[in-house]
Amino acid sequence: MKSHKMNLCQFAIFLVAGFFTQTAMAQTTIYYLTPSSNVQAAVNTASSGDTLVFTNGTGGSYTAQVVTINKDLTLIGGSGSRPVISAMGAASVFVISSGVEVSMEYLEIEDADGQAGVVNNGTLTLDDCWVRDNIGLFGGIANLGGDLTLIDCDIFSNRSPSLGGGVTNAGGQVDASGNHIHLNVGYLGGGLHNSFGTANLTSNLFYNNHANSLGGGYSNHNIGGVVNSSGDSFTGNSATSCPMLYDVNLSPSCQ
Repeated sequence: MKSHKMNLCQFAIFLVAGFFTQTAMAQTTIYYLTPSSNVQAAVNTASSGDTLVFTNGTGGSYTAQVVTINKDLTLIGGSGSRPVISAMGAASVFVISSGVEVSMEYLEIEDADGQAGVVNNGTLTLDDCWVRDNIGLFGGIANLGGDLTLIDCDIFSNRSPSLGGGVTNAGGQVDASGNHIHLNVGYLGGGLHNSFGTANLTSNLFYNNHANSLGGGYSNHNIGGVVNSSGDSFTGNSATSCPMLYDVNLSPSCQ
C-alpha cells in the first residue's frame, strides 16, 4: 500500500470558519481538512498549485456536494484508511472546470445522484481512488471533452440509465491503466462507454459489469470513437447484446 504520510513542519494556522489547518511550504500551501470542513470553502481559499489533505483523524465522512474546482489543485487522502467523500445524494461530488489541472489520490468518492461522482471538463488524474455507489446520467465518472487519467483505481457499483455505468467518455481522452472496473450497470457499456473520444486502456480488469443494451465490459458504438485495449481482462460481464464488449471498429464488433 502506498504511504500517504506527509512530514511538513513549518507553521500551522487554525482557520475557525472553515475548520481546516493551513501549512505553508515553499510557494505552495497545504490545507489539512477534517470531516467537519467545508470542502468548497477550502477549495475557494486555496490558490492554484496548492494541496488539500483529507485527514481521517476524527472519523466520519466528508460531505462534498457539487464542489466546483476551477484552479490547479492536488487532493490527497491522509494516512490510514481511505477518506470517504460523499455527495449525500447531490448531483455530483466534484466538478472539474475546463482549463485546470487537478490530481486526486487515495480518496473514496461516492453517493452522487444525478450526473456522476466526478465530472471532468479539464485535466484530471485519479490515482489509487475508489469511485463507488454513484447514480446518474454518466455513471461513476464523466469525462466531458477533457483529459482523464485513471491509475490503479477501483470503480464499482455505479449506475447509469443511459450511458456507461463506471466511466463515460464523451469527446475527450481517457488513459486508464491497472484499474478494477466492476459491478457497474449502464445502458451502453456496463464498465465504460466511449463516445466520439479516445480511450487508451492498459491492463485493466473489467468484471461483473452489466449493460442493459450493448457491451457488458465496454461500448464504443460511434464511428469516430476509438478504444485502444492492451492487456485488459474481461470476465463475468453481461449485456442484452454483446456481453464482453461492443466496438464498431472491431470485427466482429459484438463480442
